[in-house]
Order: sequence, then structure tokens, then C-alpha cells
Amino acid sequence: MRAAQQLVAEIRVEQRSEDELVTVVVDAVGAIIDVRIASWALSRANTTTLGSAITRTAKSAAARAREQANEILHGAAPQNVPMNLSDLVPGTPNFSDVLR
Repeated sequence: MRAAQQLVAEIRVEQRSEDELVTVVVDAVGAIIDVRIASWALSRANTTTLGSAITRTAKSAAARAREQANEILHGAAPQNVPMNLSDLVPGTPNFSDVLR
């Protein structure tokens, strides 16, 4: 289980927005690690559009990161014992509650 925890701690997901305005990097719990804005972004998009691109991209990256973390944790869990990221990282959502 400790190896799984280490793998989860190392998760980084990089996601580029569909319009290529921004690139966001998040960790396993979806916390933003880095935001990169294209050099041409403000000449082609207003601040509202840019803010929306950052938000959408960060949410998408966070969802992918949580999926990766849950795959690792479920693979490391003993059979028939439910496991969730919130079991190991306090303050993260319990996905079974979110999906209800």
C-alpha cells in the first residue's frame, strides 16, 4: 500500500485547453501545480474567455488525475475492501458520494 501511496503522490496530469489558450498541470487531488498561458492568448481572447479556459481545463485535468489515483489505489487494495482516494488523502471527495 505504501508503494501505491507514493505513486499517487507523484501523479501529475497536464492538460491543454481545446482552443490551446492554456495548459494546466494538477496533482492527484486536482490541486493546480502550474498554469501556462499561450503568448498569443490575450491578443486573441478576452479575460473572460481566458478564465473560462483555465477553469474548464483545470477541471478536466483534475478528473483525469483522480481517475489515475483511484486506479492505482484500487489495484493496491486487498480484495473486497473498498478504497477511495479520500481514504488516503484527507479532504478529497469520496467519489461514490459524488456520483450519487
